Amino acid sequence: MKTTNILLSAALILGLASCDDKSDLGIMQENPQLAIMSANGITVEFGEGIKGDALNLPDYENKDIDVIKLVEAKDLPEDASIAYEMQVSPTEDFSTFSTLKVTDGKVKADDWDNAFISMLGKAPTTRENWVRFAVYANSDSEHIRMGGADFYYAAKKLNVTPYDLNLPVEHLYYLCLTENGNSTYTALSHSTSHQYDDPTFSLLFEVTPEQVAAGLEWCIVPESAYSSHSTHFGVSETGEPTDAEGNLMQDGANGKVNMAGKIKIEVNMLDLTYKFSYVFDYMYTPGPANSWEFENNMLLYTNDYINYQGFVYVQEQFKLTGQAGWRPLNWGTPDGTSLTQDGPNITVDQDGLYWVTARLDELTFTKTLISAIGMIGGFNGWGGDVELAPSQDFRTWTGTVTVEEPTEWKFRMNNAWDINLGGSVTDLQPNGDNLSFDAAGTYQVTLNLGTLPYSCTIEKK
Repeated sequence: MKTTNILLSAALILGLASCDDKSDLGIMQENPQLAIMSANGITVEFGEGIKGDALNLPDYENKDIDVIKLVEAKDLPEDASIAYEMQVSPTEDFSTFSTLKVTDGKVKADDWDNAFISMLGKAPTTRENWVRFAVYANSDSEHIRMGGADFYYAAKKLNVTPYDLNLPVEHLYYLCLTENGNSTYTALSHSTSHQYDDPTFSLLFEVTPEQVAAGLEWCIVPESAYSSHSTHFGVSETGEPTDAEGNLMQDGANGKVNMAGKIKIEVNMLDLTYKFSYVFDYMYTPGPANSWEFENNMLLYTNDYINYQGFVYVQEQFKLTGQAGWRPLNWGTPDGTSLTQDGPNITVDQDGLYWVTARLDELTFTKTLISAIGMIGGFNGWGGDVELAPSQDFRTWTGTVTVEEPTEWKFRMNNAWDINLGGSVTDLQPNGDNLSFDAAGTYQVTLNLGTLPYSCTIEKK
C-alpha cells in the first residue's frame, strides 16, 4: 500500500476498491470546493502555491509550483499508479484552456506563464485563471478516468500575475526628427489591439533630399518622456546614416535618415527593432502602350500601401514603379508571379486591358485579361450582361441600356463576379454597392478607367 509521494492524480482519486477487485476504482466525489478533500481513504489539499486566491508567477520564475498535496491514502492497490492532468483557463466554463504537466504535485511556473500568454496575451497584468484536474488510475491491465470522461475535480479560481517582460510597452510613442538643432514630435499610429499583443507602431512621413544631405536625425520617444525627453530609443551607431532596418537601443545615439521621399517607419517596442521602407500613393505602369513614359500611365492605387490594384492597358510588356520615374524603386518579374527590384519586364500573351494586383509585402502580382465589360442588373434579371464597347486605348467603355422602371445595377468584367465595380458614379470601387437607374428610359453609359478614381457618366436619351 502506497501512502506517500503519490502523483497529483492520486490526490484526486475519489476512491478505490480493495486489492482483490482492481476493476472497481470509481468513487463518488465529496465536497470538491474544500481546501481539504477526503474520499474513501484518500485525503488531499491544495499545494502551497495555490492555497490562496492569488498567484504571483514571478515569485516562482524557473521554479516549480506546488499545486496539490497528498495528506493520506488508504486501500490503494499495490500495482496501481496515478496519472493526472491540470487544466488552466481564463473562464469558469473552460471554453478555452491549456493543459499543464504535473509531476509529484507540481507544475513549472514557466509552463503556466506560457499558458497565460497563449490565452490572455503578453500584457503583464493580473488576470483571472481557473484550474481543474482530471485524474486517471493505471494498473497493468487498466487505464481509468476517475468519474468518467467529462469529470474534473477541484475547480478553483486564482488571480494570476504573469512574468514581468522587463520592458514596459507604452500605449503611445513619438517619432522625434531633429533638423539643425530643432526637434519635432509626431505620434506613431497603432492598431486597436493591446500594445503587448501588437507592439508595432508606425508612421508615414516625407523627407527631402536636402534633409538627408543635412543629416536629419531621428529617435523614438515614449509618451512618458514626451515632455521631459528623459529617455528615448535610438541606435547604437552615430554619425552615419541609419540602415533600412535594425535594432533600437534605450538611450542610444540618434539615427540619421538615409532615404528621401515618402517613408514608413515601423518600430516593434517589445523586440526593440525598427524598419524604414518607401511607400507609394500609386504604382506607375510604363510600357510600349504609353511609350515608356510616366505622364500618361494607368495607375494602380492602394488603401494600405501594401496592396495595389488597377486597370492597365498593356501592349506586349510593362513594368511597375513606385514613382513617376525609374528610381528609387521599380519592379519586374523573373517568373511571371513574383516581383523583384529592377527585374525583367512583365510580359503578356495578348495586348489589351488587364486587371493588375501587386503586394509589396510579399512581392507578388497577378494580371487578368479583361475580354469583356458589361452592365448587369434588375433590368435583365441579373441574368446577363449588356456589353460595352472599348475605345482604342481601352480607357473608356460605352454602351446603351433600356430600363422599364427604376432598378439597381453594376459593372462586371468577363461576364463574372470576380471583378466588378459599384459604389458611386464618381468613385467606382471593386465590389462596391449597387448603382441605380432612378427612372425608366434608355441610357448611354460611359465607363472611364483612364483616371482615378474610376467613374462613369450616364446620359438619358
